[in-house]
Amino acid sequence: MPNLKKTVARMKREILHDVALGVLPRIEFLTSFYHLHDFVDANEYGGFCDEEVTDQLTRELDDSTDALLAFMNEAQSKVDNWLARA
Repeated sequence: MPNLKKTVARMKREILHDVALGVLPRIEFLTSFYHLHDFVDANEYGGFCDEEVTDQLTRELDDSTDALLAFMNEAQSKVDNWLARA
């Protein structure tokens, strides 16, 4: 089973990196995961658009596309909650 905690931590690091680069506004101005889409393709955070990452996740989830989508949604939901509290 993929490690959700590590994936969410990676997503947060990537978001904070983009804030530091000025790609995204300061973290306190980001209200949700959806809001990130105003500036970037937020679906790329966590490596979800990297074929190598998604292939590995799919294998770890017994080749289930539905399980992969559920995993991605859960990770994005946790980041959404983090942003709402920032």
